[in-house]
Amino acid sequence: MIILLPLAPILYFWNQFPDRVPTHFGVDGQPDQWGGKWALFIGVIVNVGIYGLLLVVPSMDPRKEAYEKFGKAYDVIRIAVHLFLSFVSLFIVAYALGYDWNVAKMIPVAICLLFAAIGNQMGRMRQNYTTGIRTPWTLNNEEVWKKTHRMSSRVWVIASLLIAVAIAFINSNTAIFITFMSYVFGLIIFSFAYSYLWYKRITEQKH
Repeated sequence: MIILLPLAPILYFWNQFPDRVPTHFGVDGQPDQWGGKWALFIGVIVNVGIYGLLLVVPSMDPRKEAYEKFGKAYDVIRIAVHLFLSFVSLFIVAYALGYDWNVAKMIPVAICLLFAAIGNQMGRMRQNYTTGIRTPWTLNNEEVWKKTHRMSSRVWVIASLLIAVAIAFINSNTAIFITFMSYVFGLIIFSFAYSYLWYKRITEQKH
């Protein structure tokens, strides 16, 4: 239902859409790629494809037994991903109908909320090769995996909510872009560095 939700306004307002609709937006929040109105179905098609991919991912993972231990968390993440993708589709539908919303602001906020949802479940993840923070050190040591994901879970949730609120009050699209990219790279660098430092600490204790 979440995935197919955008079909309702697409079909209902089909005759009201212009012949060309936006398919991509630039950093300035303005459309920079266009397509025929059939392109409105692309978001739904992509969402269906990702649904199938996320279904088979656990069976393809060399550590597929781990998913039995955090299956509910994985399901929550899947739902969050599909909610985000449907939101993007609905957003483009509304934009095509003439609602001039600030893409440069609303999409980053939506991504922050998606990351907050993922972060909220991160502490429940177990060692695997396709989801979570997969650094050489988390995959090599289960304790490092647990400590990294528990701490990153808190950081991802808090940082994501704070940045979402901050972006909502920033009026410059350039400032929004810089803030958002700094936030994304900050999460990556933190998780990467934290896993390395814990791995180094644990290995030194053993020696």
